[in-house]
Amino acid sequence: MMNFPLCVVVSAHGSESDWNFAPASRIVSIVSRRSRVDRTRRSSFQTTIVPSGLICFFAIATLISSNGVAGVLKPESLTAGQILTSMADTYKSCKSYSDSGIVKTTYKKADGNKTDEKPFTTAFIRPDRFRFEFRDRFEFMAVNIQVISRENHYIVWRQGKEVQAWWDINRPPNKKPESLGVALGGATGVSGGSAHTIPALLLPENVHGRRLTDVAEAIRMDDARPGTFECFRIQGKFACVPITLWIEKETFLIRRIDTQMTFANFSADVTTTYEIKSIQTGMMRKVQTALSRQG
Repeated sequence: MMNFPLCVVVSAHGSESDWNFAPASRIVSIVSRRSRVDRTRRSSFQTTIVPSGLICFFAIATLISSNGVAGVLKPESLTAGQILTSMADTYKSCKSYSDSGIVKTTYKKADGNKTDEKPFTTAFIRPDRFRFEFRDRFEFMAVNIQVISRENHYIVWRQGKEVQAWWDINRPPNKKPESLGVALGGATGVSGGSAHTIPALLLPENVHGRRLTDVAEAIRMDDARPGTFECFRIQGKFACVPITLWIEKETFLIRRIDTQMTFANFSADVTTTYEIKSIQTGMMRKVQTALSRQG
């Protein structure tokens, strides 16, 4: 008989009241209250004594079945492909997620540079609660030769089978989109890509098109610390455009994306940054990630 040292596993199980959703307009506050990283509120807790050897067994079995890796890998030994796969699995399996961010584009021309910023927010509760919004400032010349600046909003919202999209420029009536994918597709270009990047990872069955897992010629660069968190850095080409992904090592979430585009008369450097407001993931995923960091 083998004697394993014991460890304590704490798992959170949402109470029935957690699934009585408030109106969709409150989705951001719902996510923020219920699913902070490493913090579960208004839930019943169950503490179970489990042999640590069994946890290792189940985690390794999960790794073998999902990645074909016969063993637990250290972060420094992960390849670019394995990191991208873990990133995609994290988004696809999370129960809720919310973020805020900015797409910052610097246009470089012979006569000078110009910078454009487009803030955005994403909020999601699986399986079918979703909201995305981005803001853009639009300048135009009025009849009195005065430049007027106005902020426009583009909102995509989903609750169950109901999907709505709103863009200030269109003014009412806004045509009802056929699906969430169609609604986000209309916002992808004007949002600097932010309307597609994360939603395509959260809901790959609903939001089609290229995903960050499609990065070609992906190679792993030196890890870096852009803030208080340490990141994997993956470099490659995305639709023939040079791209660098900054993926947080602790969570496998995207924290920054850098791309460079060159045109006939100018070039553009685009940096998209993400602040993770909240995320709720499965217990096994947390165990697997923790074990992958052990030496």
